[in-house]
Amino acid sequence: MIRCSSTAVGLLRRAEQAARRFDPSARVRLVPDGTGVRFELAGEPAPGDEVVQHEGGFTLFVAPAIRKALGQSSGLTAPIVRMKTATPLKGAGDRRAYLRV
Repeated sequence: MIRCSSTAVGLLRRAEQAARRFDPSARVRLVPDGTGVRFELAGEPAPGDEVVQHEGGFTLFVAPAIRKALGQSSGLTAPIVRMKTATPLKGAGDRRAYLRV
C-alpha cells in the first residue's frame, strides 16, 4: 500500500489535475531515485508498472522497484483494518462476524 501525507495527497491531486488540462492521459508515476523516490508525470504506465487508484482522488503508476522495496511481488494490496466495535457483532453460531465500513 502507498501511504501519503495529507499534504502530499493534495499536491499530487493538484499536479495531476493541472497536467490533465494539457494532456488528458497524464498521471502521476512513482519511481525510485537514489535512496528515495520521486514523482513524475507520465502519459501511460511503463512496462511492469502497477496502476493504483489512490483514495486521494488521483491515479498512480508505481514502478516495479517500488513494489519490490515494499516487499510485494504482485499487486499492491488494500490494508486490513482491525478495530473494536462499541457493541458485539452477532455471528451465526461459532462463525466470525464481519462489518463492512
